[in-house]
Amino acid sequence: SVFFFDVVEQEAWNRLPGELGEFARSLPFNHFARKNLGFIYAILRGANFIYDFDDDNYIKKGADGKVMSLIPNEKEVANVRHLKVDTKAFNHHALMGATLETSWARGFPLERIQDEQTRGTVVSTSSVPMEGVGVIQYCADTNPDIDAVHRLTKPLPMNFLDESKSSPILVPSTTAAPYNAQATIHHGPALFATLLPITVKSRISDIWRAYYAAPLFRDIGISLIFAPPRITQVRNAHTYIGDMKAEGDLYFKSDKLTEFLYDWRSSEESLPAR
Repeated sequence: SVFFFDVVEQEAWNRLPGELGEFARSLPFNHFARKNLGFIYAILRGANFIYDFDDDNYIKKGADGKVMSLIPNEKEVANVRHLKVDTKAFNHHALMGATLETSWARGFPLERIQDEQTRGTVVSTSSVPMEGVGVIQYCADTNPDIDAVHRLTKPLPMNFLDESKSSPILVPSTTAAPYNAQATIHHGPALFATLLPITVKSRISDIWRAYYAAPLFRDIGISLIFAPPRITQVRNAHTYIGDMKAEGDLYFKSDKLTEFLYDWRSSEESLPAR
């Protein structure tokens, strides 16, 4: 079934009593975090997977000419590479075969770009049961989710190795990686982590969400997986300098945030209390 959550119904939610109405009223229009209303709409209707994406993402076709499926096998993710990462932040680009050297994702700490240890090494390969998977982030070809510094200093297009030459990687619980809101599957145990912060700019919101989720995923025993590209991004018009201004916190605060979250622990017994 398809449900179209139009503006009229969204505004009707503003008039609901209690916490749901209060939540709806807290979400500004024309902000990335307005997606939160759609996420809770899906969760309340029993969704087990939520696909978070941008409107300039185009799903690829497979070798059979059919549009590729984005919903994973509900039993397991096959052929997953397990990693050793000795740093508090992980840069997945190298292991996923980025065609530009020394590439990085939006939100990765700029201080760590040249640190080869952040790129990890593969130690084993296995299938991973879906009950242990919280998020699957598909890489994006052509114009992927990189920051303005990257776009201003490196050429595009940029691609990643496809599924015939690569396989998914599982991010160890001892590190954190900035997954984004493009071609990202949230699975049942991680649906709580769809929540986007509303107190920061839109270019920051999904990255802070990813970093905040990392220690909570560690606590409840679920993982983040990066997978080969199943989308191409044909990016909407942006100004790189405008993006740079909006991304300021990513440049100056990501490193300290990953350090803080690496050491963060909670004595609370329930996930909501944490």
